Amino acid sequence: MNTEVTDNGNTSSGRGVEMTERTDLVRTPIFPLYSDVRQLLTLLDGVPKPLVTGLIQRVHDQMGTPQNPVDWSDPDTWIPERLAGDQAAFAQRIWHQTDHTVNPRYIDGAYLFINSEKLLVPDAARIYHLSARGTAFLQDDPALVRELDTHEGLPQLLEILATKTRAMRGGPLTGVECLSGRAFTVRHAHDR
Repeated sequence: MNTEVTDNGNTSSGRGVEMTERTDLVRTPIFPLYSDVRQLLTLLDGVPKPLVTGLIQRVHDQMGTPQNPVDWSDPDTWIPERLAGDQAAFAQRIWHQTDHTVNPRYIDGAYLFINSEKLLVPDAARIYHLSARGTAFLQDDPALVRELDTHEGLPQLLEILATKTRAMRGGPLTGVECLSGRAFTVRHAHDR
């Protein structure tokens, strides 16, 4: 029997054998703060999808290397230096309307989370709109937040951490990789 795991995590097989859908416990490799996601949801509502993906790609194209790192710490400096036109205006809007708490350089994790959980959906013209799930997330609906936490493997991560007598942020967490078979980053998972 041939079994193939596709990029989106679904499995298919030959010969008509039914396979179950694969679900990773960690789906967002750079897990965002829920507070950042909430701020971005309100800012991305009504924005063209190509503007958002273009901004993320433009930043990614300028990431630098370990030998030649790029400083992204001051958006007031890097935005006018590295972006132009609508992308620069949108990045500045993110930076200023979040009261300097969301650096546009680091929105990719939140963007992946927003899309994988369908908190925003693009219309036929590729303009993002808040979905019912997005509205529930903004309202901190306990059932939805619990569902999202479970999708991302947070209960399992907390079980692992609960066995540690001392855990340090940024320190190695033996066994965490088993949640999905790949490394991931959890930044302040307790912040919602």
